[in-house]
Amino acid sequence: MELAQHNCLAYPFTSSNTLAHWSLSSPDGDKHTVIFEPKGNAVFNDDASMLQAAMQGVGLIKHLDLWVVKQLREGKLERVLTKWYSPSPGFYLYNPSRENMPRKIRVFMDFLIEKRELLKRHQG
Repeated sequence: MELAQHNCLAYPFTSSNTLAHWSLSSPDGDKHTVIFEPKGNAVFNDDASMLQAAMQGVGLIKHLDLWVVKQLREGKLERVLTKWYSPSPGFYLYNPSRENMPRKIRVFMDFLIEKRELLKRHQG
């Protein structure tokens, strides 16, 4: 895979002291998943620092579209491995029932809906 020759920036799982692997969808017809372990000279424990490093050309990152769409649009980042890219359908929040929904869950859902709408406005 082409990634092995690049400096791939990593994100650690603090609970297990391991690096987050990258799951990529193969470009062939069967769309199997390939798991890649990023190898590079930097590990970040926060999104902002990792994104800043990528924009400064330190290395490649794999990140959610909603975090990088603005930088891609402005040309601050460039998508690579486009054949291996498959957009995420988004986040899902499952609640067993709408009846007797705890207030905290309703507030959290409203918060997520509001943030999603703000992202749509900024992306559009």
